[in-house]
Amino acid sequence: ETFSDVIALDSLDAEARYYRGIMALYAGRGDVAEDDLSVLKRIDPHSHRTESALATLYALTGRNKEAIPYYQSVIAREPAPEFYAALAGCFLRLENLSEAAAVIADGLRQYPSDPELHYYRAWLNRDRYRLDDARADARRAIELGANPARVNALFASKTKP
Repeated sequence: ETFSDVIALDSLDAEARYYRGIMALYAGRGDVAEDDLSVLKRIDPHSHRTESALATLYALTGRNKEAIPYYQSVIAREPAPEFYAALAGCFLRLENLSEAAAVIADGLRQYPSDPELHYYRAWLNRDRYRLDDARADARRAIELGANPARVNALFASKTKP
């Protein structure tokens, strides 16, 4: 049985909606993801799973302002480094450097060896025109396992990654 088969039998199956929605999102099928996750938002609005899925959906579709409250709620329940990094990315894309700085600082206090948090601090420092600090953070992100091409792209131009 596929998730679509389960949904055909029970259109309100939260688990099937979640998994199919997330898989559709990463497969580039935004219409299916939007549909499944909007149903999930209606039937199970406050679950960790729903909030993290909606945060991801909104961030990956350029709706950073909508993603922020969901990431904040998710972090309150599960302060994992990937959620801090994603939230920082939303703030940076919105050019809200002070909020991004606070999120990155909180994340790095708990996860000092997370490559994504160092990547986002490099981005923050680049946007603050603190290029020496930005390059130091970029080197650290790469040392910790971040993709060098992605990290170095921060310095190729002032475009948003």
